[in-house]
Amino acid sequence: MTSQPSDRAVDLAFLALDHGIGSIDGGRDALIPFAIVESAEGRALNRFMAGTLEDSVAQGRVNLLLTPGLVLAVLAWDGFLTIDGQRSDAIFGEVYERGGEQSFVFAQRYRRTGLLRKRVERVGNVVLAGAGDPLFR
Repeated sequence: MTSQPSDRAVDLAFLALDHGIGSIDGGRDALIPFAIVESAEGRALNRFMAGTLEDSVAQGRVNLLLTPGLVLAVLAWDGFLTIDGQRSDAIFGEVYERGGEQSFVFAQRYRRTGLLRKRVERVGNVVLAGAGDPLFR
């Protein structure tokens, strides 16, 4: 089993986490789940909106499975991460590179600060939160 993601996959995951944090900074409440994909045609960003967060993420997973020619993809969403018994808001980025045996889930914890203009402040460093099934074939 692949135990480490490639540098290219890590770079794309970090790009998605940065984009996710930037998307909710300044008082925007909800992150719309999105995927950044790479193929022979280049790079694209797609957003997924359904009735619930879970349905939106599921829609993103189906989209990635049905999109031909992908080489690298990351699916990102907002959720919660618990570390050492402490639950935090976090942006997740699940990245998969063609030919890999698994995907890798990265997370960046954050907290909202400020009274009027809600800013987002990163908490700690990005963590490798787990692994999953391939996002595409």
